Amino acid sequence: MYSILRLGKALAVAALLPTAALAVAVTPPANLATWTCVGACGVDGVDSSVGLSPIAGHSSYGYVTTFGSSATGVSSITADSGGNLAAAETNGSKWTSGAFTAQAGQTLDVFLNYITSDGSGYADYGWARVIRVVGSTESTAAWMFTARSSQKGSSGIIPGGLVGRDFDPRATLVGFKDWNMQLAPMVSFFDTLTNTTIFSKTDMVSPLWSQLGSFDTSFCYEGANCGQTGWLNSHLVLGAGTYKLEVGVTNFGDEAYNSGLAFDYAGVVTTTVPEPSALAMALAGLAAFGLGGMRRRKPVAAQA
Repeated sequence: MYSILRLGKALAVAALLPTAALAVAVTPPANLATWTCVGACGVDGVDSSVGLSPIAGHSSYGYVTTFGSSATGVSSITADSGGNLAAAETNGSKWTSGAFTAQAGQTLDVFLNYITSDGSGYADYGWARVIRVVGSTESTAAWMFTARSSQKGSSGIIPGGLVGRDFDPRATLVGFKDWNMQLAPMVSFFDTLTNTTIFSKTDMVSPLWSQLGSFDTSFCYEGANCGQTGWLNSHLVLGAGTYKLEVGVTNFGDEAYNSGLAFDYAGVVTTTVPEPSALAMALAGLAAFGLGGMRRRKPVAAQA
């Protein structure tokens, strides 16, 4: 009799819980080696100021970056609120999972971290979205994350004005009301004789991330909010259907000063993903250095 009463009480409590609290989690295909990469995708661990996601037991995560990518036209965001986003998109990367199925009410949780060395005027951006698959047709089911580099204050970096009301970070990102951009401290040295900004190699300590390239790990666009969003948990409740997960990032306006998007989720296997070759990365770094010099703005050395 006591067991029956206890069971009845448990069912009554369960009936009061929201659907999300009772939902069973679903995950994209676990092995990143089976995902489809366009551009520069890879696996990393603790790297400069970018640490691991909060998922217990994980020692690495996946990422996409503009550094080392020659792919263009990868963005899934065709226009911002001004309608002019796609026109200035340059090189970028995106990584798309294979298809997975969900039952109505199942949840999807992905941790995301946007890292950038650029700023507005050349405002790179990153995104994560769930793609609905119906036969051969694919469409956006929901946005999990959008972020855009800025000089105008870090509070607008998420959502970045990219997809309007289609993404509400307050409803999707766990704990977003307490979020603050993790800015990289800056220091610059101004030569009054030549009226130029100069740098001291001995004072440069990498504050960002090696996946931005050696130049952009130590330099930021002048006045930009360089740094990282930190790991944020994007949480969705899905309807019944077949889906894919896509993460992406793109340069904007030019190919100088890179940005990337790191991601992690429960059950992901990150040990078999091929890294970009060292030679390709080195050549891309030299090219980025040249472009940085061509852009008419002053880099600022970043210091931890």
